[in-house]
Amino acid sequence: MRFYYPAELKNMLSNYAVANGYDIWFEKNVSQRLLWASWMTKEKTFHIKSLVSEYNCSRVFKFGSIVTYKWLGKQFMSEIIK
Repeated sequence: MRFYYPAELKNMLSNYAVANGYDIWFEKNVSQRLLWASWMTKEKTFHIKSLVSEYNCSRVFKFGSIVTYKWLGKQFMSEIIK
């Protein structure tokens, strides 16, 4: 997958976590990575290089770190304006 900015990737991952009931956090340079992404200099985009799709964690419906006022604003801005 290609993204123009790292924030785009984080937003997509946050949306996925909320929709599927996963608690996520973002850390740099940890030994066990579930996802690794980096810049592609020739294409000027951010690519997912590897992803561990089989991850056995329980679902958690505590979204305090993901569902912030900024996330809510991005998700519902067009509906609020209407």
